[in-house]
Amino acid sequence: MAVLVECVIYLSILIITYLLTLAWSNPRAALLGAFLWSLYLPAQHLIAQVSGDLLASLLVSMGILYVMRARKSWHPRDWWVAGICLGMAAITRSGMLVVAVVITGGLVVEAWWSRLSLQKIVRPAVMLSSLLILFMAPWLLRNQLVLGRPVFGSSLIGYNLYRHNYMIDTNDYFRHVGGQEGLAATETLISRRTDLMGVENEAQMDLVYREEAIKLIRAHPLRYILLSGYRFLPLWFNWGFPEAYGRQPSRTDYAVMIGQGILLILVLFGLYRTILRTWPLWGSILAVSLIYMAVDARLLYLIPVMPLVISLSAGGAMRMLGKLFPRSFGDIKQSLP
Repeated sequence: MAVLVECVIYLSILIITYLLTLAWSNPRAALLGAFLWSLYLPAQHLIAQVSGDLLASLLVSMGILYVMRARKSWHPRDWWVAGICLGMAAITRSGMLVVAVVITGGLVVEAWWSRLSLQKIVRPAVMLSSLLILFMAPWLLRNQLVLGRPVFGSSLIGYNLYRHNYMIDTNDYFRHVGGQEGLAATETLISRRTDLMGVENEAQMDLVYREEAIKLIRAHPLRYILLSGYRFLPLWFNWGFPEAYGRQPSRTDYAVMIGQGILLILVLFGLYRTILRTWPLWGSILAVSLIYMAVDARLLYLIPVMPLVISLSAGGAMRMLGKLFPRSFGDIKQSLP
């Protein structure tokens, strides 16, 4: 039954990808976007795992779809639906909180830049931020009551920050840290922290890991910046991830890497003359990429925004085909209504 639900979510994302692409491009690009999602292997592999990442993908995609619609209609209903979807996405996957923040801030800047009225500048931001706070409030209250402080996002941020940066004081630091190596690193840390009593909860341990990680980062700021840049490879291509867990990349792994590279190239074509129109898509992708590159990166973490990537890639593919075969393929619409 759980796998069946995942299949329904997966197919729902196909429909949302079509509608999202149609919101800024043309029908042929929308069909291509839906088709590309139907072939996307990393998402298909999550169906049997019953992962929350597909649900996050659906919610983020719907949120951005209604943001795109609301930018044209300015109807309160569209803003409310966008806020509900983005708020639920932040609860589903804590990293998606950055998407809601970027969208809210971006809307304010866009409205101000367009010299809209104060009401149009403030109202969408207030609606989105209010819904985000509403959805986050139970989580924050739960953490305050159970853990003693309102943990924003995940209580594993400090752990991941330490685990995936503990080796920057060595010469071999351009790599993904696997589970066994991470366990050994944290056990070594705990053994030398004589102030720990062994009864600390996850929020208290999160602060310990974060404190130790920040010490290392401050001691080696350049290496941390270089390592964060390197994490673009495991984030987008799963580069080095199989090796971190003791196996060699399979043919499927290489196929996924090639597919990711093609999608990235097509995204650049999709952004041509559409940067202002599509900023909710690429702004969300960029924000999620940077937040994970700063802490821990693997392709799984990018799944919630991959429908946005595929939407831009489909638009880029149709632009290329339109240049090569102008009589058969129409170009992307030049402006929003």
